[in-house]
Order: sequence, then structure tokens, then C-alpha cells
Amino acid sequence: MKTLGDLALQYGRIEPVPEDRIAAATDLMAIDLGGGLVLEAHLTPGHAAHHLSLFDRQNGVLIAGEAAGVCVNGAIRMATPPPFKLDEMLSSIDRLISLEPQTLCYGHFGCYNDAVGRLHLARSKLLAWHEVVGAVTRDGRAAEDILALLRRKDRDLDYLDALGKDAYRRERDLLINSINGLSQSVRQNG
Repeated sequence: MKTLGDLALQYGRIEPVPEDRIAAATDLMAIDLGGGLVLEAHLTPGHAAHHLSLFDRQNGVLIAGEAAGVCVNGAIRMATPPPFKLDEMLSSIDRLISLEPQTLCYGHFGCYNDAVGRLHLARSKLLAWHEVVGAVTRDGRAAEDILALLRRKDRDLDYLDALGKDAYRRERDLLINSINGLSQSVRQNG
């Protein structure tokens, strides 16, 4: 609720997970799913302090969560909600690149080949968004105005035009939340 606000309510009631089904993730933890499938947990903070990515080394498949952004109809948008940490997210993306995955699976939505290329794109986009948001945050611009500016600078955000009213509102709210995370980061760290 703290990060998503009322948007979280659209996803329904959160059901608690029984304690005996919870394991504390550690960096490089091996998760054996059986049948020879083992996932490595890689702590990838930045998007969120608790964020992690999973890597299937045998098949070269990286489940990046939101460390590589969100992919909607092939277009990437960043996911940088408060409290966002730019340096941590850049380090996390660099770490994921060093794994040399073949396939990148986004928490939202889909899997794509050319994983390393898409990770480099996410890194470049993150820096570009940070630059745009940083420049206008110092001028005191509202998040809505910053979103309009980002839409002019990042044509990947044109996917918004094809969304229905409810989906557009949800994406807009998530983008505003990401802008707020970037703005907060700029104000705190310059």
C-alpha cells in the first residue's frame, strides 16, 4: 500500500503465505526445482531494497523481475518507485549483464531473446530518464508535466496510446510513481 497506494487494491486481497513456505533469500542461493532445473538467486536492489532476480544458468534464462524495467508489448518502461536508488539499480543491471543470459524474462510481461542487448537498453533508458527527470525536478515541475516530457523523449511510451481507459490509468499511475522515485532520488543525491 505504501508504494502503490490505491492501485494495490485493484490486485485484490493479499493472502498471507504460511511461515513454513517462506525461505529468506540469500545472494547466489540455489533453488532446486527438481528435474535438473536449478535457479540461482541474485540480489538486485535498486527498484526495491528486497528485489531479486533468478537465473537458470543451464538454459541461459534470466527472470529479472523489474530490475530491467517493465515490458509492455515489447516496449520497455522503467520501474523506479520510491525509495529508488540509482547506483544500486545500475550495479544490479551491470551484474545481470555479466551473467550473459540468452533470454530475458520480465516480471511484467514476457520473455525475449537478446537478453544482454535488452539489459543494455534498460541501463541506457534508466540513465536517460534520470537525466530528464533530474533536470526538471530541480525546476519544481509536477510529475504529470515530467510524464509529458518523458513521452516526448522516449517513444517507447507510445504504447500508452493503444491502451484502454483502465489500463491507461493503471500504467499512468505506475509511471507517475516511477517519476516520483526518480525525483526523490535526485533531490536526495543530486
